[in-house]
Amino acid sequence: MTTTMPSAPSPTARRAPIPAASPAPRPVAPTTTAAPPVRSDRDQVQLRDQLRDQLRDQLRDRDLVLGDAAAVAAAAAAGAALRARPVPAHAGTAAGAAARTPGTSPDPRSGAPTPLEPAVEVRDESRDEGRDEVDDEVDDEERARRIRVAVRARSKAVRAQHPILRHQDAIGATILAVSALGVLATTGAYLTGHLAWWLTIPFAAFFMSFAHEIEHDQIHRLFFTRNPKAQHAMFAICWILRPYAISPWARKPLHLLHHKVSGTKGDIEERAITNGEQWGPKRMLMMIDPVASTVLRLPKDAAHRKIHLQYVAKAYFPLTYIALTLWYSFVLVNGANLAAQAVGLAGITGGPGLALLSIVNALTIVWIAPNVLRVACLHFVSSNMHYFGDVEDGNVVQQTQVLNRWFFAPFQLFCANFGSTHGIHHFVPNDPFYVRQLTARTAHRVMAENGVRFNDLDTFRRANRYALDA
Repeated sequence: MTTTMPSAPSPTARRAPIPAASPAPRPVAPTTTAAPPVRSDRDQVQLRDQLRDQLRDQLRDRDLVLGDAAAVAAAAAAGAALRARPVPAHAGTAAGAAARTPGTSPDPRSGAPTPLEPAVEVRDESRDEGRDEVDDEVDDEERARRIRVAVRARSKAVRAQHPILRHQDAIGATILAVSALGVLATTGAYLTGHLAWWLTIPFAAFFMSFAHEIEHDQIHRLFFTRNPKAQHAMFAICWILRPYAISPWARKPLHLLHHKVSGTKGDIEERAITNGEQWGPKRMLMMIDPVASTVLRLPKDAAHRKIHLQYVAKAYFPLTYIALTLWYSFVLVNGANLAAQAVGLAGITGGPGLALLSIVNALTIVWIAPNVLRVACLHFVSSNMHYFGDVEDGNVVQQTQVLNRWFFAPFQLFCANFGSTHGIHHFVPNDPFYVRQLTARTAHRVMAENGVRFNDLDTFRRANRYALDA
């Protein structure tokens, strides 16, 4: 077998092209991070808010509840220790992003995230929540902001502690259902002879007071926000349970106006329940009787008087007309009977008249009289915890006081502790009444620190004027 050896290429032979070598990589110039732009005051505030949230999360991880004494003390100490530190210059860089990542903080040498230290970052002194000392130089707008911040923080902590509070629609519907069932059970116990009338009235009034709170919170659309049919259904049930007042649909614009102009002459809702009136028989009558409240406060101008009466007539239709008819019939007929018996006359003793009177009496005891009791307590508390006449427009600090002395308890029982917690609602209107009860301890402390008055009993002498020398 012959093997052919490859011949050497001749010098003149054409050579194959040699692949060109890849160009050497250019040296990468070291990148320099541009100086972060000067951050605006708004950006500074946003950054501090993020750092505040980090601190709050850390405290919660330690099983502390923001708003309790221990947590507030820890937060205040952390803020005081770091207030002198400026906002980090790298706030807009990757290191700054690490600083905003929960559970990490930027390494001062490399900017890499490191575990969050026990006390972190700076907080603006004016944004401290639950401070023990109040700066007398700040205005009421700043005081109101501090109260809102503290109450909202406490509300958030309470909701985190009690996950059931996330089911706000279900809770509102359940409270309203329990209120209605309580009234029905009380009615059944009275009609079957198991409950005396003098117990039936306060028991029913107690249950009806919760229906009033549900109506109030529904005016602020705190339940079934995206379900108008459910909202109207709740309004209807509330009005059936408490017909001795204007309809919820008529009350809604008046109450929202109340929040805008509270304490001024434009506050129609509070003026209608005697806020700002001098104390005497006139105010006492207006406080418990809606017709007297309307008639005794008619505008002097004929055109305004006509508009006022037309609005009230529509707001009362139809349930308030029924309630007023039953109440006046009960008072007048039974009063006439007692007067007749006092002078030796028989009065109504039998026949259709007695049967009709029995129906009126039963409906009044289980339905109307409890509402008269509830309205009297609510209007007494509400009209005296709100200030009137010399309140600065929009000054929430001046709009209300807190009434929580022990001797107000009989009134509070039939208006869901209104005097103690309604002032909180003026600062944070988007919490339901039962959450306000849970935040009241923290709210009261911060409100007192920031100038909200407590148990200013001289308001009765001053006709609810804010100025102490009025």
